[in-house]
Amino acid sequence: MISVAPFLQPLECCQSSKFWNGTFNVLGNMKYLVNFMIGNNPLQPGVLPKGLGNLKQLQKLSLYNCNLVGEIPDFFGRLTQLEWLDMRYNHLRGNIPTSLMQLSTLGELLLDQNNLSGRIPANIHQLRSLTILGLSDNDLSGRIPSELQWDSLTYFSLSNNNLSGHIPEVLDKQAYKDNLLPNPRLCGGRILTLPPCSTPYKLSPERLATILVVPLFIVAVALSSICLCRSSRRKPTDTPSWKMTPFISTEVNGSYILRNLKESNVIGSGGSGNVYKVILQNGQAVAVKKIRNRGKLAGNLMRNGEHEENKIGEVEVDILGLIRHTNILKLLCYISSEEFDFKLLVYQFMPNGSLFDCMHGDPEPQMALQWPMRYQIALGAARGLSYMHHNCSPPVLHRDVKSSNILLDEDFRAKMADFGVSRVFDRLGDEHTVSGYVGSHGYIAPEYGHILKVSEKSDVYSFGVVLLELVSGMKATNEEYGEGVGLVEWIRNSITMGGGEAAVLDRRIEEESCIEQMLRVLRVGLYCTNWDPKRRPSMRTVVEMLE
Repeated sequence: MISVAPFLQPLECCQSSKFWNGTFNVLGNMKYLVNFMIGNNPLQPGVLPKGLGNLKQLQKLSLYNCNLVGEIPDFFGRLTQLEWLDMRYNHLRGNIPTSLMQLSTLGELLLDQNNLSGRIPANIHQLRSLTILGLSDNDLSGRIPSELQWDSLTYFSLSNNNLSGHIPEVLDKQAYKDNLLPNPRLCGGRILTLPPCSTPYKLSPERLATILVVPLFIVAVALSSICLCRSSRRKPTDTPSWKMTPFISTEVNGSYILRNLKESNVIGSGGSGNVYKVILQNGQAVAVKKIRNRGKLAGNLMRNGEHEENKIGEVEVDILGLIRHTNILKLLCYISSEEFDFKLLVYQFMPNGSLFDCMHGDPEPQMALQWPMRYQIALGAARGLSYMHHNCSPPVLHRDVKSSNILLDEDFRAKMADFGVSRVFDRLGDEHTVSGYVGSHGYIAPEYGHILKVSEKSDVYSFGVVLLELVSGMKATNEEYGEGVGLVEWIRNSITMGGGEAAVLDRRIEEESCIEQMLRVLRVGLYCTNWDPKRRPSMRTVVEMLE
C-alpha cells in the first residue's frame, strides 16, 4: 500500500517484485510521500535505494519481510518526520546506526529477527517519543543501556541476543522476563534470578592501599559533617523543611518554587487550587498545582469507587507516579512540608494550553486548528486513554475526560491531564456504583449521570464527545442547542432532520480533501456516544479505527 498524501486512505497496489523495483527507480521524486507500506514483498535486489532518504515528509515506513540485506543506511536520519519504522524479518547486518537516534518523532522502531550486531546505542534515550522498541532475535552484544527505561516507552523486546553485563535495576522485574531472556551473559538480576556478576580477581598493592585509605577518609568527612550539623541546629533558620518525592529527574527546589507562586504567574484555577507557571533556575518551565491539604497522603490507590471522599492531589500522585506514556502529562515531583497546609504537584509545562482553549478560547480561540492538527490530537488522546484502560495493571479510569483536560505541548501533541478524580479498578468490563458525582456537564455518560454507574465505557462516551467537538467545532454545551440538550443530541438531531452528516462539520475547515476523514471521525464519535454502554467500543478499538 502507498499513501501519497496525509490523512487519505492508502492506495492498494499489486505485490509483484517487478512493480516494486520499478517504483524504486522513481522513489526519490515522490517528495510528498507520507506512508510507504510494502511489507511482506520480497525485493530483488533487497537493497534500499538512496532516494528513500529524500522523502522528508515520510511518517510510516513498513519494510518487514522484504528480503532486505546489507547494513541499515545512514540516510534514515534525514527522515525527520518518521513516526513508525518496521524492518522485521529481514537479513540486515551491522550496527544500529546512530543516525536513527536523531528521529525525535519516532514512536515505533521494529528491527526484530535480523542479523544486527554491535551494541545498543548508548544515546537511544534521545528517542523521547519512542513507545515500542523491538530488537529481539539479533546478535546484539554489550551492556543494556541504563537509560533504556524512559518515560514514553511502553513495550520493548531484547530477547535472543548476546547482551552481557549487569541488568539495570529498573528492568529487574518478573514482568520483563520474556522481554529480556534468553540472553545467557546477562547477570546480577535478583528478581529474575540471574547469576551474580562478581568475579574473583587479585588486588595490586596500590589498589589495596586505596581500599584501606578511602574508608578512613570517608569516616573523617562524616565526623566533620556531624559536627557541622550539630552546630547548625543551634542557629535559627527561616527555611522550611520540604519533603520531595521525585518521579522524573529534574532540578526542583521547594523554597524557590514557593517564592514564585505569585498571582501574576497563575495560568489556571479549579476546585482544588490554582495552577502556576514557574521558570526554574535552569530555565525549564514547569506547571505547579497548589492543593490545600485534606489529610495525609495515603499512598494507596482507590479501587472500585471506594472511599469517594475528595482526596484530590493524593489520587493524582498515586496514579501519575505509576503511569508513563507520551500522551499522558508527566508528573515531575510531589512536594510537601509540615509547616504549610498545602502540597505542590509539579508537572511538565504545556505551552499551547488545552484543546478547549485552542478550539473555543474567549473571546477568540488562540488559533483555528485545521483538520490535520485536530486529527493528530484526537489520535494522541485516544492512545493515552487506551494505555490507561488496557496497558496499566490494574486499569485506570479517568472519569473527567473533556477538551479542557487535554493539554497540548509545543508541537500540539495531546497529553491527558487532571487525574484528581480518577479511579483504579480491578478489571475492565464491570460496572461499579460510586457514591460521589464527578465529571463535567456535557461529557458525562448517561448511565453515570442517572444511576451513578461507572465503567471504562464512561470514559469512552466522554471521549466520543471530544471527537464530536473536533469535527463540529462546537462546545459540549451551548444555549443554542436548546434546554437540556448537549452536543451529542444536537448532532444526532441535525443529521436526522435532513441536514445529513456534512451539515454538522466545522465550516472553518477549508480543505475539501479532509471532509471524508472528518466524516469517518464523526461516525467514530457517534459510535462512542451510544446510549447503551455495551454497544460502545473499547478505547483500544477506538485507536484502531482512528489509525
